[in-house]
Formats: sequence, C-alpha cells, structure tokens
Amino acid sequence: MPPNHENSRRHVKWRGEPRSRFLPLASPAGARRIAVITLFAAAASAVFAADAVRIVGTDLLGVEFSKALYEYSGRSQLRIVLALDGSRPALEELKTNRADVALLVLPEGETEPLAACDTLVLGYHPIVILSPAACPLANVGMDQLAAVFGAGSKSVRWAEFGAAAGWAKDPVELWVAETGVGLAPELFKQAVLDGRGFRPGIRRYADQAELGALFGETSRVLVIASSVPAAGMRAKVLAVSRRAFEPAALPTAAALHDGSYPLRLTLRLAVRREVAARLTPLVAMLVGDAGAVVLDRSGWVPLPPSVRAQQVLVWSRR
Repeated sequence: MPPNHENSRRHVKWRGEPRSRFLPLASPAGARRIAVITLFAAAASAVFAADAVRIVGTDLLGVEFSKALYEYSGRSQLRIVLALDGSRPALEELKTNRADVALLVLPEGETEPLAACDTLVLGYHPIVILSPAACPLANVGMDQLAAVFGAGSKSVRWAEFGAAAGWAKDPVELWVAETGVGLAPELFKQAVLDGRGFRPGIRRYADQAELGALFGETSRVLVIASSVPAAGMRAKVLAVSRRAFEPAALPTAAALHDGSYPLRLTLRLAVRREVAARLTPLVAMLVGDAGAVVLDRSGWVPLPPSVRAQQVLVWSRR
C-alpha cells in the first residue's frame, strides 16, 4: 500500500503544537525567518555585484548587442552587470570607479575624460546621403549640404551641385527621417548644421518602406539616411567631402576609420586600467569577428578586419 504522504509529512514541534516547517509569514518566527532570508539574499547580491564586471554605455546599441554580452557571459563564466543607459551617465560611472567597462559615443575629440582608461574604437555609425540611382551627381560637400538643409536656406536646383543638363534646372526635393527615427537627423544637425535646425518645409519619411518609395524613375530627391540602400532600392550613396569639389569618400569601413568620410558617429570602448589585463578575453570578443557581426546587426560599421586583428594583438600584450 502506498504511503500516505499527507499523514507521513514531517512536522516540527513549536510550543507543543505540530506546525509545518514553513511558518506563516504573520507569525513572529515567520517574520524573523523572512528577515534572515532577505538579508542573506541582499548579501549574496552584493557579493555577486562586487565580483561581477560592471559594463555601462550608450543606449544606441540595441537589443542584439546586450544579448551578445549576456551570451558571452554564459559561455565564459564571466559575471556581468549591464546598464546601457547613455554615454553621459556611463562616463560618470566610469570616472567614479562604479563601472569597469564603458561603451561610449562622444563628440569627436572629446577624449580627456578617458585619460585614466585604456581605450580603442569598436566601430562607426555613418550618415549617408542618398540620391536616385539615375542622378548624374557622384559626390557632395558638407558645406553644400549645410546650405541646402539648414534653416534659412532657400530652394535650390541641381545645377548648384554641378549636375548636368536634364537635371540642372530641376529643384532638389529634400527629405530626412522623422524625429526619433534613427540617428541620422540629430547627428546631421550636430555635424553639418552646427546644432541649427532644418529648413522649414523639409519633408519627412517614417520608415524604410517610405524611404524606398521616394526613389522613382522621375524623382529628384536628396535624402539623409542612417544606412546604405536596401537591395532593390533605386537609390545610390553619394560620396561626401568636407568642402565642395574636394576629394570625396564613400562610407566604407576604411574611409570611416581613417576619417576621409566625415559624417560618422564613433563607438569607443573604455576599460579601467586596473582591470584591463584581466578583461583581455572580453575585449578580444568585442573587437574581433564575433563583435563585428553583432555591430553589423545593430546598424554599426565595424573596423576593417586588419585593424581589428592589430587591436586584439596590441591589447593582448599589455
């Protein structure tokens, strides 16, 4: 006959009464037990946090990047605490030793706050300038873009960019993404317009479908975008120079890295010098091929392969 589990349940004596070993929360003993458990959990959490690598950074990396870090943590048994809440909060956490690693997007040239860290570049986010594939224009200067897209600018025709007959007399139709859609609008205003707003009446697209629909056979659009055209989109990327008629570059990994393509946002990795050697495997993952794949999926352009390999080698020798 099977045992009667209900009758055979173990009990503990408490003031002469049989009670379950799981005491009611309302009882004094139950409250004390919960207090002990809570203190133990808090202590365990503190130990975990103290032992874990604290990673902070920009909120522009997306879910794919966070997922990759947690997957690496599971494979490598490197415990991490991750908070990608923005570059400014991350920089403050790093400066006050409340973080070990930071993934930062800062204005070009702002490196002084990172003097106490070992740093390297992980990748770039370009702004791209798109025109219809049939457009005779091959490149454009940042000064021309500022004159056309900036507040106070007047309507302009393609002749002012040097476009040949057939396009020269046609007006340029200007488009940019809706506010909050991608990084391009705000980055363009900082890099090209010196913080000024866009001209009144500029047209806006809401998503990739609307962007693709702009490039018809007879369209005369000039578009600020966050990525190169999708396959099948009848658009092309214009090369960009700092000034009109100077040598221009397309947003390749090499041109972004050497600065010859000027419309870029730079993603930097900063590691506190005291822990840099211990975190070499993590850095190698982020800089190497695995990290490059994740950056690409997140909309960033990783460094050229030869540069990534050199950075891993240099870091591993420290």
